[in-house]
Amino acid sequence: MNKRFRTILSVLFVAMLAFVFVPGKAEAAPEDNTAFLAYADAGWLYQYWGDPVDTGIVVTEAKVTGVGQYTVGLDFTGTADGKAAGLAFTAPIIQGGSANYPGHVMTIDEIKLNGNAIDFTKGYANDEEGNLRSNIYNEWVSQLPDDARRADGNLEDASAVIVDKELFAEVETIFVTFTLSEGSGEVAQPTEGETVEYVAPSEFTAFLMYSAAEGGWEIYEPRDGVNTTTFLGDGTYTVTLKGADIGATGAAGTAQVFCVDIPEFAKAMKSLGKNINNYNDDKEHGLATDLEISAEVYVDGKKVRTKSELINYGDIEEKGTFRLEIYNIWGLHGSAIVDNPPLFPENILPEEEISVTFKIMGSGFNTEAALAEEKAAEEAAAAEAAAEEAKKAEEARKAAEEAAKAAEEAKSDEAATEATASTEDTSEGLSSGLIIGIVVAAVVIVAVVILLVVKKKKNVSSN
Repeated sequence: MNKRFRTILSVLFVAMLAFVFVPGKAEAAPEDNTAFLAYADAGWLYQYWGDPVDTGIVVTEAKVTGVGQYTVGLDFTGTADGKAAGLAFTAPIIQGGSANYPGHVMTIDEIKLNGNAIDFTKGYANDEEGNLRSNIYNEWVSQLPDDARRADGNLEDASAVIVDKELFAEVETIFVTFTLSEGSGEVAQPTEGETVEYVAPSEFTAFLMYSAAEGGWEIYEPRDGVNTTTFLGDGTYTVTLKGADIGATGAAGTAQVFCVDIPEFAKAMKSLGKNINNYNDDKEHGLATDLEISAEVYVDGKKVRTKSELINYGDIEEKGTFRLEIYNIWGLHGSAIVDNPPLFPENILPEEEISVTFKIMGSGFNTEAALAEEKAAEEAAAAEAAAEEAKKAEEARKAAEEAAKAAEEAKSDEAATEATASTEDTSEGLSSGLIIGIVVAAVVIVAVVILLVVKKKKNVSSN
């Protein structure tokens, strides 16, 4: 399949996904100050993003007029399936809320699922594309945004995931009540003359992000012991994801997202003045940076051919997270990587596990240790190679000695064989002569005896 044909197929594929994942979406966005509940089920079949849809979803919206309490919700009983299966994303959103209610906070008061109130943990509000929202379930957020805020001003333990996903296996109705308040709202700013020095952490967490349309393969956040590894900076690392650890129901089908994320690492490198993005706003990719990046991909233990130079990397979401974008149908610059991917998506469909071994150099973190480790690895490899050569030389020497010994033994055996043959020949010759001599002697003796007897008889006759 030539590159042009793959490109055409990729464009058609992305267009198809856009059509499937956003069914019945209207041309106009909701009016400003309209509160609604955004939702996407696990299979992205039933979705609502504030625009009218023709999938049978009944929407409860609210007109926001100022601080106060509001309820928004969705009823899926009128859809073809009579329910939404699972959960990929949900959050109450106020259209245009960032501009119309700057610094305000949305606080979740109650979540009713199928008529019953469910437990939830600590959330936060933030501005997103001009709208004000409070995430209930958003796996794409690996760390709190800079403008995250709460009415009580305390963000400790706040998260973009505040519900148990397992409760959303079958959703007929969901209603969310929230309070809009002025709160403290604004992110604290340093006073004039005061400087705040950023101190980077001594270690980070790298995690593997992967999703496929089929097979239950989906994970967008770090989970200890599932898809993470401790990351120090320069060096080589491996992140692995096993289907059994995330409840995958079979082989992955139709790859969607395949990235390695390292939260806060982009921010840390920028604090050192590093150039870390290998792309620009003009949608140019593969640009030179201060970093050296390479990656190897393994699916079910088998290495997948990967072109590291085609990986997009940098602070792609502009939230301080460093990302290696290996494949992403919703990725950088309108999923530009789909047109020229580092690997073919059909090759990253695991049955059991998928992993990435990646190397980063030039980050300014852990550099000396990484160089020392790399040098030690090179020396170990050289020592191993030298030992192997020495072993081969010793084996060759022994083989030569054994060959020489065998040749000497063969030569001795040949001489002995020749000597034996000569002896046997001589022995056989003497035996024949001896026999002839004996025969001649016997004949002579017999003749003498006969002569004597005849002579004796003659003498007797004469007398």
